[in-house]
Amino acid sequence: GEPITLRDIIRKCGSRRLTAEIIEISNNLNNSKNSAALRRIVDQFITNKLILLEFNKAGYTVPKQLIEDKLDMLSEAMKCKNRTELDRKLKQGGSSLAEARKVAKEQTAIELMYNDLQQKNINCTPREIYEYYQSNLEKFKSSDTYHLNAIAIGRKVRPVVMQKVFAQQCHDEIKTNTLSDFEIAATKYSDLKSRNNKGFVATLQAAELQKGFAAAIEQNGLDKAIGPLILGDDFYFIYARLAEKGKTTPFTEVQKRIGTTLKAQKFSVEKKKFIAKLKESSRVNYNF
Repeated sequence: GEPITLRDIIRKCGSRRLTAEIIEISNNLNNSKNSAALRRIVDQFITNKLILLEFNKAGYTVPKQLIEDKLDMLSEAMKCKNRTELDRKLKQGGSSLAEARKVAKEQTAIELMYNDLQQKNINCTPREIYEYYQSNLEKFKSSDTYHLNAIAIGRKVRPVVMQKVFAQQCHDEIKTNTLSDFEIAATKYSDLKSRNNKGFVATLQAAELQKGFAAAIEQNGLDKAIGPLILGDDFYFIYARLAEKGKTTPFTEVQKRIGTTLKAQKFSVEKKKFIAKLKESSRVNYNF
């Protein structure tokens, strides 16, 4: 077998911050959390080693261009114009171009193995996709949209006593539950900028409403004056009208997205099975 040392982990961890964290963890293994954290890191390295062994066992090879593509991305990230400059910067950080090329080759090999797994074992039938759609219709339904008018009577711009007086006067004038009376009251009493537009705030989806407003509308309904709502130090009155009912997105518009989701879920399951099978046929000893 092949040993995995702390040096191996540090050499491939990718950043000085992560290196420092790993060293700190390894120096304090009496802490159960640190021990578990190191175990997770080592397990990932073991998994990668096993996948690479399986890759070589199958007789696969990594196309050189894919390795160079990864090095190109690394060069771009490190703002290097050529491989010589990349090698120099990598050496400044304790690595080298040769090490980066090796890592790129290993990463690509692992990706190719997962791609192979995905192509062989992952498939979604049209029936599966449609059944998922029918069972999760709420996920594909947009929320209702409301026209919202609001009045705010704040404490910062007037004494508490006057705030309560204004709130009572406003309440008395809008209890008719007509939009026109609410709009007049908004112009007279509201501290919001929307007073200049008869209290009209915006057309909003239910999810965009302030939490207190959404709860009040759900409890009291539409097309009526609601309030006063005490939110923080301010008194609010609101008037909501239905602008548009939420619509269910047609199956044809989400079919492809559902297929992608289901394939990702299946791949996650197959990936775990694949890794478990590799580990079953291997012997792993932890010396920490």
